[in-house]
Amino acid sequence: MKGRGIGADRVVYNAMIAGFCEDERDPSAAFAVLDDMKKNVCKADAVTYTLVAGLCKLRQWQDTAELVEDMPRQGCPPDVVTYIMLFDGMCAAGKFLEADQVLNEMVFKGFAPSKDGVRKFFQGIEREGDVVLLESVLYRLAKVNALESSGWEKGISGVLNDPTKLMLEKQLYSIRIS
Repeated sequence: MKGRGIGADRVVYNAMIAGFCEDERDPSAAFAVLDDMKKNVCKADAVTYTLVAGLCKLRQWQDTAELVEDMPRQGCPPDVVTYIMLFDGMCAAGKFLEADQVLNEMVFKGFAPSKDGVRKFFQGIEREGDVVLLESVLYRLAKVNALESSGWEKGISGVLNDPTKLMLEKQLYSIRIS
């Protein structure tokens, strides 16, 4: 295209970035296209940042975090789809503390995570046995109405089946009766 003097527009750049993310194991070609896009004063949009999903697949968390952090400076703040890609990718990779930080941002912005991401997040938290995090997540997900009844039941049963909480509840109950 350049050889023929044909300029690329956002649609062409986005298609190239998506293609490099899908077919390459090295996202450097997609980043080169993003740099060329900036150099040619073509404004990126949310579709441009499918690069987030590509980086998540490659488990390049530092690059992903930097890219998402840089989006507002590039005039394209992360949207709900960007956050879902990031949250789902981190949950799939077992990066639950990082996913929790992303969830905080999502809830703050009023975005709800995907059901699949929430399911993987709960499974991971449950495996790690982090009851405090589970309670916190239930509260935040309630803020954006992001849990189905089965998720609530599973989450609440995990909280209530914690031995220390059960013992505390029994003690409180015995004090009330006395």
